[in-house]
Amino acid sequence: MVDPDITICALINNVPTTKVIKQSQWPQYQAVGATLGPCPVVVDNDITICVLLNNKPTTKVIKESQWPQYQAQGATLGPCPVVVDSDITICVTLNGKRITTTIKQSQWPQYQAQGATLGPCPPVEDKNITICVLQNNKPTTKVIKESEWPQYQAQGATMGPCPTVQENDIVICYTVKGVPTTATIKESQWPQYQALGATLGPCPVNDPDITICVTLNMVPTTLVIKQSQWPQYQAQGAVLGACPPINQTDTVTQGQTSTSGSVNPQWVICVLENGVYVTKTIFVSEWPAYYALGATKGACPTDGTKSSSSEEQKPGETPIEKPGSQPVQRPKKP
Repeated sequence: MVDPDITICALINNVPTTKVIKQSQWPQYQAVGATLGPCPVVVDNDITICVLLNNKPTTKVIKESQWPQYQAQGATLGPCPVVVDSDITICVTLNGKRITTTIKQSQWPQYQAQGATLGPCPPVEDKNITICVLQNNKPTTKVIKESEWPQYQAQGATMGPCPTVQENDIVICYTVKGVPTTATIKESQWPQYQALGATLGPCPVNDPDITICVTLNMVPTTLVIKQSQWPQYQAQGAVLGACPPINQTDTVTQGQTSTSGSVNPQWVICVLENGVYVTKTIFVSEWPAYYALGATKGACPTDGTKSSSSEEQKPGETPIEKPGSQPVQRPKKP
């Protein structure tokens, strides 16, 4: 009996396999799922996947039959997405100075680890600062930019204004065009004035004695005072020179009684008022003021007599004495 060959498709090791067997063997192959005829041809196409290689997403082409093992490793179908390594701006400190620089985005982690920050460095304001620096051997307060400080510090400058030095005024005496002159100067100026012969303290003042006539307790009194005291006495009505002598024969009436109980005698005088000689009776205490106006003791020869400027009695002339005491000097008749 002839046992011809037949072609079947049987699953061997889970792979469809075309096989030639004897016809008598067919029943046992058929029992395990074999089919008559060759196995259909399966095309193992290429496929593109994205798989992580060395921690970097990588696009790879594999056989379709390999896909299960790559899928198990986390691969994905299709190419890896294209990553654009963009430029980014950062602020980083280099050599102690903050600078703005541009890097690739992929470089950011290493710069971030060094303390860099995203974005440009903020602008640094160059503030004004006050320092104290020696200029021409003199401590001088100066305002500079903060960026200039290192160069001034190297010259010995200090931060903040220079301490204020209190310079006192002093009084000196020095000669100006041959005249001793008192002046107030700063203490620091003293050496230059001292070199010119100046002395410390005010110049000595020549304050001579002068004689005045002043009314004290309603009585004309002759005093000797310093010339520097004259203005205060003049304001009280005093006149220069000694008071004229007071004689008992000059008293014509008894006047008011003073607060001390003494009688204030009265005199008859001749005085020029509004260009006319007038006889008046005054208290003795009033005499210095009238004497300063050119009055004379005693009545006028004729009341109402006009006088020319050349005939007026001047202060300092011998006053008219009361008749009966001494020869009388009276104003000339016009």
